Amino acid sequence: MLAGIRNRLSYANVMATIAVFIALGAGAYAAGLAPNSVKSRHIAPDAVKGTDVSEGTLGQVPEAANADTLDNKDSGEFQSAGADEWTPLALNDGTFGTGCNWKKAFPNDFATPSYFRDREGVVHLRGMVRAAEGGQSSCGDYPEFDHFITFEGGRLQPGYRPGYRAVFSITSVNKPGRVDVLPDSSIQIEPGYPNFVDAKQWVSLDGISWRCAPSGENGCP
Repeated sequence: MLAGIRNRLSYANVMATIAVFIALGAGAYAAGLAPNSVKSRHIAPDAVKGTDVSEGTLGQVPEAANADTLDNKDSGEFQSAGADEWTPLALNDGTFGTGCNWKKAFPNDFATPSYFRDREGVVHLRGMVRAAEGGQSSCGDYPEFDHFITFEGGRLQPGYRPGYRAVFSITSVNKPGRVDVLPDSSIQIEPGYPNFVDAKQWVSLDGISWRCAPSGENGCP
């Protein structure tokens, strides 16, 4: 009998039998391990895949709790206001003055005088304007009214206004000029700079910008 068994033994048979005993022994060993006793050294590299893990059984990584807040503020509190579309400026049409009014210059070549507030709360102007004679007087006869590019009904709404009187250097007929933006958001040229001879040709509003105020009110971030 032993001779018959010896005759049927081969290297492959022996190795297969050894593999079965090793597998059975490993299973018994794993079954006898205490909870949390399996360490990384017990697992072959890259043997455990993401699909082998039940995500519902995983808790939050201890330090990850800090990612939910910054200085004890929720992340939503740091989201800035969305940027606007360009909104046309309501120009001073002379209703509140004596006749001199403001219009868009070069209607077909340049942007409509307009404004928008970006995500950081900076209000931007663009476009070309010009002063135009009214029926009652010449531009410059009443500088307390005539030099306002926007006035009364053209003031920007709260949340778009500067917190102070802001002064900007601009260009008028390729000459230097000055435009001021007041805290009530009225926009004006400085009387005489440029003079109305130039202002009646064109005044550029491009590049004028300021930070909205007060922060945290009326959509101002």
